[in-house]
Amino acid sequence: MESQVKKENVEEKEKVLGVLSVDSSTGESRYANMAYWGTMFSEEPLVGCLLDQGFRPESPVSHSTSLLSMSTSSGQNILGDLLEFLPGVEQSDLYFYEYLRVVHPFMPFFDRTDLIQRYNQFWANYRRESSFPHFLCVLFMIFYAACMSRSEHLKYYPGESKIRKQNVYQAEMDKYLKATEISLKKCDFPMRPTLLCLVAVTILQTVIHRASTVHNASEVAQLTRVAQLMGMHRDPALFATLSIEPADAKVRRSVWWHLVCLDTHLSISNGLPPTTQTVHQDVKFAPEHVGLEQDKMAQILANGKYAAARILSEQLYEIYGLTKVKQSTFDQLVAATAAFRADMKRRIDVVSSMSFEQRHPESSLELLRKMQRCACLFLELLSSRTCYMLYHPNFENWSAKRIDIVKAAMRVLRLHIEYTRLPDSVEFVWYIRMGQPYHGLMMLLKDIYHRPNDAIDEGESINTGIDGRINIVEETIANIEYLRLNELSSFAEGQWKTILKVKDHVWQALPASSSQPPQSASRYEVQSAKTGDVQGSELDHPTDSWEFSRSGSDKVGIDHPDEQGVEVCPDDVLQQLLNLDSWDIDWATYGFDV
Repeated sequence: MESQVKKENVEEKEKVLGVLSVDSSTGESRYANMAYWGTMFSEEPLVGCLLDQGFRPESPVSHSTSLLSMSTSSGQNILGDLLEFLPGVEQSDLYFYEYLRVVHPFMPFFDRTDLIQRYNQFWANYRRESSFPHFLCVLFMIFYAACMSRSEHLKYYPGESKIRKQNVYQAEMDKYLKATEISLKKCDFPMRPTLLCLVAVTILQTVIHRASTVHNASEVAQLTRVAQLMGMHRDPALFATLSIEPADAKVRRSVWWHLVCLDTHLSISNGLPPTTQTVHQDVKFAPEHVGLEQDKMAQILANGKYAAARILSEQLYEIYGLTKVKQSTFDQLVAATAAFRADMKRRIDVVSSMSFEQRHPESSLELLRKMQRCACLFLELLSSRTCYMLYHPNFENWSAKRIDIVKAAMRVLRLHIEYTRLPDSVEFVWYIRMGQPYHGLMMLLKDIYHRPNDAIDEGESINTGIDGRINIVEETIANIEYLRLNELSSFAEGQWKTILKVKDHVWQALPASSSQPPQSASRYEVQSAKTGDVQGSELDHPTDSWEFSRSGSDKVGIDHPDEQGVEVCPDDVLQQLLNLDSWDIDWATYGFDV
């Protein structure tokens, strides 16, 4: 029996094939493969000690980084300077619980109880000069994300002084972004990366509106490399001798898989293979059976996203490869996708059955029900999305699956309409706008263009004369118009212009015998008399889920301390969006023979 245990230990050690060094006091870590020259004597105790020290330099190194544009004061007491950015305790509590309610459920990196405990410890001891420099990075990120979610929500809230309040929150966002940058500089990130610093930058990378996909791709690539240097691509359970705390193990796993999600999203956007490969990592998902039902729901949603990213990464590696994918590989991907979708159905069933009889004090049952609906729709959307990504000419004989895959794309758009419906999802609009259905829309437009007379209904019948493809494209664009009209990212703005121009070109090219779309197809020609505001019957009904209230334990709103002196600027986003003359489209890029 003893020999068997030794044999298993040897096999497990051989499986690791790497060395991980972790500083338990700061969360700083460094990983290297056993083939790396710096680890070749790691099994020798004395030399291994030197190598361990070598992974963690003793003194900060002067450097510059493009992860964030670092600007900091020249004074030595940077931590003291950072305290000037802190709001009062009451305002901090409102921001913190705003984050827990509407941001944390989509990115549950931390254990909720552990995060609350760290937060309370900070406010109990924050004036100590040497306390919490790494946690400050996270705290300022939390304040930024809370202001961001409120600013996004106000665009669709039928209240007064919307522009004034949005400018207030924008000023707060600028302040906390600067504070985060300074605190990262103080912690010497990324030269000496720590777990908390990496979490702060990863979440910022997710919530900040970027101007271009190149900017996004470069920063995600850098963050992924930093995570690999910290050993995030290896499961923490493999390094049992380090005694990594379960809460830290959860963070390490969550951050890694979230970076894989970002990388996969950028791969789809750019048409390039993903930079993270499943064969180069062995990280497990964080356990789903944790805490109360709302914590379990958040982790199930996260793991569902991670599982979708994993299967999409495998698909994209083949789709965006250098040669046509063989039928055998296609069949393997189809089988893997089917298994994933069955597992996703299990997750949806678990989430839909939750009652939330027990919940955290700051949580309202109404909001949890909305989150439950949103989570189920999003998981089903991801499930269908992995199916329609198989629609690609690089696969041999993909046309045999065309009907199923086109229907999956139609299903994704239908789910997107439900998922983004206002006011049901207004609290989560900050997250909703991050995943707009460009790929699904373009897929259906191309299918309509090449097969205008092959009508497909959303149901089981085909060639009924009622083309469900045209109907769902029009309905999708009409129902998520509010995302386009209030788009802040110039990159996303350009994508919408492309979609709308392609749609009009396809409609004009349809033969008279095909199912015709409405005459008023060019929605981007319609200007709003009240720029910046969303209009439509869906938004005319007031929402009551964000009523500002301090009563009870349900901290549902944020009252900003001062809105005086804020300049009200006209919202010219819509005018910029309608400037289509400057946009030239290479139709051949999208598969159109023009």
